[in-house]
Amino acid sequence: MVTKVTADYDRWTLMQANEPLITQLQARVRGAMVRRPYKDRLQFLSTRQDDTVKLQAAWKGFKQRRAYKERLDYLSKQAAIAVKVRSWFQWLLRRNQSENNTSLVEHC
Repeated sequence: MVTKVTADYDRWTLMQANEPLITQLQARVRGAMVRRPYKDRLQFLSTRQDDTVKLQAAWKGFKQRRAYKERLDYLSKQAAIAVKVRSWFQWLLRRNQSENNTSLVEHC
């Protein structure tokens, strides 16, 4: 009985003495377990980077072409209005010019 108590005490004393080492070992193992999936993910992403860049460029190009086409369609639908505005503006300019010319003739 005394030897069992002594053995338990010796084991407990040894664990108390080595507790900082055990804690450090646990921390390192847990850190390695966390870093492994992270490294794997980084490696996966780095090997797929070229494909990712190409896919992003294709998507951005598609969106830009679609926006350009929508803008072009909108402007082509507004062409008739633009012609009316332009003709009205030209009429206004001619009217102002003719008023200026007649006022010059009246002053002479």
